[in-house]
Amino acid sequence: MELQALVAVCLGGWEILEASGGEEALAHLRLRQPDLVLLDSQLEDGSAQQWFPQLRSLFDGPIVWFSSKDPGPDLAGQLAGQIHKPFDPLRLQGQLLNALD
Repeated sequence: MELQALVAVCLGGWEILEASGGEEALAHLRLRQPDLVLLDSQLEDGSAQQWFPQLRSLFDGPIVWFSSKDPGPDLAGQLAGQIHKPFDPLRLQGQLLNALD
């Protein structure tokens, strides 16, 4: 099962907008503001660190880091949370709800 599909199953009942890269994520954010951004470190068109400033300029809500990699100290301080891969599908929804508080 692809990661996006697994996350969608874990978050059943949530509306999910998927973006394969930073440019697509920015396009989504220009059209609407989600409750939360789940940011994977590996984007098709660059790194999450590269795209983060532009994402943050369009979105002031919680951003959760979703990766096996450490975001680094500069980015970590700007995140609402971190979920490390491999992740526990049974805990994912609760972790994201905590980030929304």
